[in-house]
Amino acid sequence: MSGNDDSAGPVAPSRSVVTDGGAKDGVERRRAPTTLVLAFFVGAAVLSGLGFGIKIFEFADDLFADQGIGFAGAHLVTYAFVAVGFLLLLAGTFLRGHYADIEKAKYDMLESERLNDRLEFPGVAPRA
Repeated sequence: MSGNDDSAGPVAPSRSVVTDGGAKDGVERRRAPTTLVLAFFVGAAVLSGLGFGIKIFEFADDLFADQGIGFAGAHLVTYAFVAVGFLLLLAGTFLRGHYADIEKAKYDMLESERLNDRLEFPGVAPRA
């Protein structure tokens, strides 16, 4: 009996193991459980949202106190302008379609680098 006996048929990998079909080394790559990762990020978003909400509440509370406008007014306005500015930048890039193909920039950069290498080093064979 040979070591390459496939009579049992192909065996499907477990849910946590992903094999890279194009990999030349045949190394199995592990993928983190998506439920655990999703739960972590949802928990982090909820906690940071709560912290942000508490900070805004404290700013508003200080703002409406007797001496609050002098103490927290400038900080709150600055904080609001920065937050709204980032939100507008994010919305603008989303509406212009910058996130439609996020991998395109990487491939354009790699192709540009190959072209620059061919122009700078004409006698050197490109890597595979």
